[in-house]
Amino acid sequence: MISVFMVDTVGEHRGMHYYNFPLTMEMEKLGVQVTLLSTQETTHHPMRPASLPVLTGFRGIYGPVPKPIRGFKYATSLLSIIRLIRRQKPSIVHFHFPQIPILDYFFFKILGKMSVKSVLTVHDVMPFAYGENISTARNSTLHNIYKSVSGLVLNSRHSMQKLAELDYSLLNKAVFIPQGASSQFFHDKKASATEAKSLLELKPDIPVILVFGTIKPNKRLDLIIDAVAQIIKKQPNLCLLIGGQTQNRKVDADIKLAQSMGISKNVIWRLGKATDEQVSTFFSAADIVVFPYEWIYQSATLLLAMSWGKAIVATDVGSNKETIVNGKTGLLVSTDDARSTAVALQALLENPDYAEQLGKAAQKEVEERFNWKSIAQETKDYYQHLLFSEVSDKKSDWQATGMMAFTHKKLKK
Repeated sequence: MISVFMVDTVGEHRGMHYYNFPLTMEMEKLGVQVTLLSTQETTHHPMRPASLPVLTGFRGIYGPVPKPIRGFKYATSLLSIIRLIRRQKPSIVHFHFPQIPILDYFFFKILGKMSVKSVLTVHDVMPFAYGENISTARNSTLHNIYKSVSGLVLNSRHSMQKLAELDYSLLNKAVFIPQGASSQFFHDKKASATEAKSLLELKPDIPVILVFGTIKPNKRLDLIIDAVAQIIKKQPNLCLLIGGQTQNRKVDADIKLAQSMGISKNVIWRLGKATDEQVSTFFSAADIVVFPYEWIYQSATLLLAMSWGKAIVATDVGSNKETIVNGKTGLLVSTDDARSTAVALQALLENPDYAEQLGKAAQKEVEERFNWKSIAQETKDYYQHLLFSEVSDKKSDWQATGMMAFTHKKLKK
């Protein structure tokens, strides 16, 4: 039996329980024994599957305490996890989100000395503060982490391409496994559109355009505000609902932009961390969900919107282009021209049957392409490759697995 320590440094703080809980549930059905080590909030989260062992691996690394103290607690947490690994000897240690690269680097080096196979899911190839600028010089420690682990999992082909820009040789240990959608966790929290709008103190008969998720520097709120301003005369009751917590990003300029365009009354801001119930309310109230990214590695929120059966408008960048089939499961628009976003929104608002058709197709696409059952199987297969195959830089070894050969062909096109 394969035993896995799933080490998640962010947990409930950034919604990783939506990722880890369904993944580990499906892997358990495949006979993989998983122990999740995460934050205290994740350990006691009500969505936690009853059969999943969850340990508090990280304490006190978030909150209003000085960075040096949080750094010290993070270091002691990693040391405690190493001691636990030494005692329990899992087959694989699967890590998410390096927090302090130099400490994480030593963590993986120690695992190597212990002959423990390590896997890192690369959610962001480089920190968001760097934009899409891929450079080893800007973050050599993160690059060294990628070189030190046994395997790398990336959730989009776009991320694989960016990893290749960083260091093509890393593809010899990397595999593309998509992320899944987790709407099943919200089934008992879903409300009707009328009820959800009431909870948000919105009028029941107004169309709601939703922008939801962490507001990072890559999110073009100016694009959607400009687009809404262009269609407001035809849709005077339109509501642009912006929800989520900010990260390395201020929204003052966006608020002023809405004011200068005369649509302040139409833009509703719900900033801050959303509870699971609030996430359900946001999506239940939305008629259209917009993803106005300047660039993106992959978006879990996009998959969530698709699984909710919502009409989607997304910029044609990054993984959006491989997730959305334009005109079938959503509409792709340009990041350079707010007019294209306005046209797409207007088309959906004027033709609700078409919007519903796109939403249903998106929901079906998620169920077929992004279901956790197949993702768990791919993950188990990758674990088995790392454990029972000789790790080599020779492509022929990867071709034997049927995984990396496909990625090499795609990247070379």
